[in-house]
Amino acid sequence: MSLDRWYAVRWAVAGASAAVFSTCDVTPTAPEALVVDAVVSPSIVRPGEQMTVTLTVVNPTADSLTLTSPHSCFALPEVWVGDERMAWEGTALGCLTVVTYHGVGPGRTLQIQWSLTARLQEEQAPWEYVIAPPAGRYRVVLDMEVPLRDIAREFEVRH
Repeated sequence: MSLDRWYAVRWAVAGASAAVFSTCDVTPTAPEALVVDAVVSPSIVRPGEQMTVTLTVVNPTADSLTLTSPHSCFALPEVWVGDERMAWEGTALGCLTVVTYHGVGPGRTLQIQWSLTARLQEEQAPWEYVIAPPAGRYRVVLDMEVPLRDIAREFEVRH
């Protein structure tokens, strides 16, 4: 499935969920006021090595901000090469289907980390990550499950 189609399907589902839960959104200040960044460290890995993806959300305003998501995850890490999503170790997360409120107080910082390992899922044995990814450039996309833009950061696999 192409990246554009993937996002179209995802937002169609998210839009349906948002329509059901739209009366729950109580953000007094626009989420665009938040300063959002992500870092992949290290930015060069070898097969089997771990990397950390860190999402930082800073609220520079004087207001508390509440971000609402249709389930328990704030964001989901995905690994892409070109327009193909990769079954990368550490990206298969289960989220509870429950409306969740993520608060960021005035002047506060919210930080979330994910540990990913440079291994791909074996197609014949789901949940077994044993395949070394090919050398090349990849990107981590943080699929934001709250009303913020997705963030993409590049990294490299070397053999």
